[in-house]
Amino acid sequence: MIYFASDIHLGGGDAATARAVERRFAAWLDRAAADAEAVVLAGDVFDFWFEYRRVVPKGFVRILGRLAALADRGVRVIFFTGNHDMWVTDYLARECGAEIHTSRSGWRAMTGRCWSSAACASSWRTATT
Repeated sequence: MIYFASDIHLGGGDAATARAVERRFAAWLDRAAADAEAVVLAGDVFDFWFEYRRVVPKGFVRILGRLAALADRGVRVIFFTGNHDMWVTDYLARECGAEIHTSRSGWRAMTGRCWSSAACASSWRTATT
């Protein structure tokens, strides 16, 4: 099974809201782990992500750990940057095993199709209702 998620905006809102969103997304990743061949993160997973050479935003350990565990089990974790997390460089690839795509050409290479919002219409929020 291939799972799609987008527009989670981890870290957005007040502290209580941010923690609740992170817990819900972590639970979704746990459920997906049962039969996932791939997890496609299609932009704006983080409300803000900016990497420097040796510095990344603090937080998100529940999510980063789950993504690393998925990759360690052989599940493809495919991360497309969005306008809130377009400053991803190599941290998620090095530490979590994610395949990083910063342009639409990555989507085309993976699926043979052009990027479209319809291709990623299945978000984690609708999957949890």
